[in-house]
Amino acid sequence: MSVMRGAPCAYDTQHMTHDTIKTIEEVNSNMATVIRLRRGGRKKKPFYHVVVTDSRSPRNGRCIEQIGTYDPLNDTSAGFTLDADKAVDWLKKGALPSERVKSLMTKSGVMEKAAQK
Repeated sequence: MSVMRGAPCAYDTQHMTHDTIKTIEEVNSNMATVIRLRRGGRKKKPFYHVVVTDSRSPRNGRCIEQIGTYDPLNDTSAGFTLDADKAVDWLKKGALPSERVKSLMTKSGVMEKAAQK
């Protein structure tokens, strides 16, 4: 006689049908990742890190990967640095850039590289 202790876990594949398992895999693979800015610096002196994060996390919350920096007070090209290869890889995986990051990536030519590959 087997005794079941509590309800099965939502990810307990032993108690699920094949269709349910497939649905869970689709949800996990379609997790919305975004490329956005995470604020740092001090009062009146902003400094941003360009990060890849889950869209549900807060602005300065946990990130998956840091791929660059942005200093809005430095107007020269040194104000924005980005690892273009990592950015292109994340764009291929389906990460959506925020409006500001998209404009910065367009100015630096990363969006063109992503479109070519």
